[in-house]
Amino acid sequence: NIIIAICDTGIELDHPDLVNNLVPGYDFYDSDDDPSPAQGEHETHGTMCAGFASAQGNNSIGVTGVTWNCKIMPIRMRIMTHIPRSAVADGIRWAAANGADILNHSWGTYYDIPIVQSAMIDVKKPGGIGRNGKGCVIVACAGNDNKRLFDPARFPEVIAVGATDHNDNRLD
Repeated sequence: NIIIAICDTGIELDHPDLVNNLVPGYDFYDSDDDPSPAQGEHETHGTMCAGFASAQGNNSIGVTGVTWNCKIMPIRMRIMTHIPRSAVADGIRWAAANGADILNHSWGTYYDIPIVQSAMIDVKKPGGIGRNGKGCVIVACAGNDNKRLFDPARFPEVIAVGATDHNDNRLD
């Protein structure tokens, strides 16, 4: 019954390992109901993240996601390109208001984004938008360079996720 919003570059809606686990999403970059990725720049990143999270298991094709019985809500934000931060905030609130239990953000920036943090507070807090007032779980990548945490991973509302080596040391 868990819905994971993949807030990223879009998801291939006809991907054989994902198609049965998808719920309707939205494209906040183009402002339409088609959260498919654009061709070219980073077009597979959101699909890859969705696969890690919830690629269908026991179907004799492709891979199996960590939570392969969960549903995926594609939210196209294309944060790697130019999109107003207000559209990112709108996407976060839309995902929570439309049934997302978990919001995954595999992107980040070193620039302060208070409007995005405000949206995360709105969907995380008890009595807020997320999960009928129970609050959504939000995860975000910490960054790949072992420096300052990315926004939004450094926000207290977010579970920061980062890579470690075989000794559980942070990767550089």
